Amino acid sequence: MQKAYILNQRIAAKEDPKLIIEDVRKATDIVCKRFEEGRFFVSDLMMTGEILSQIMDVLKPVFGDSQMENIGTVVI
Repeated sequence: MQKAYILNQRIAAKEDPKLIIEDVRKATDIVCKRFEEGRFFVSDLMMTGEILSQIMDVLKPVFGDSQMENIGTVVI
């Protein structure tokens, strides 16, 4: 629940959503690295994907009508 609070704080502070997404990307990189090292499991990757989906659902209205840049596809 703390994470949603931080996300909402950043949105309320009118922080650039692209910066928020960049932080999420960095966190996802950490999860993937730990998975490669055998410290995290498939369930951790699945949970990360679910959290990312929830974050994007919250950020979509913040982006409004502006288009988000598509930089690729994530395959798990």
